[in-house]
Amino acid sequence: MLIVIGFTLSGTVAYYVLGTGTAEHRAKLSHIPLARIGRPDEVVGAVLFLLGAEASYVTGSLLYADGGYSCGIPSYRVSTSTE
Repeated sequence: MLIVIGFTLSGTVAYYVLGTGTAEHRAKLSHIPLARIGRPDEVVGAVLFLLGAEASYVTGSLLYADGGYSCGIPSYRVSTSTE
C-alpha cells in the first residue's frame, strides 16, 4: 500500500503555499478540485483507515489523499470573493 499525498498544510508547504500572495495562492488552488489545501489530520485519517480492520482486504493499491489533484481536473468551486 502506498498513500499519495498532495499539498498538505504543514511546515514548509504551508509557508510557501500560503505565503506567496493571494493571486499565486488562488492559482495553485485552481488545480485542486476541492479548492483547498489538505490538513495533516486528513492524511492521518487515510493512514488509520489502512491500519484498521476496514482495510483488511485492501492490497497493492495507491490511496490518493490529494483533494483530487491527481485527476488533473481544475477546481469548479464558485468563488464568493469580490476581488
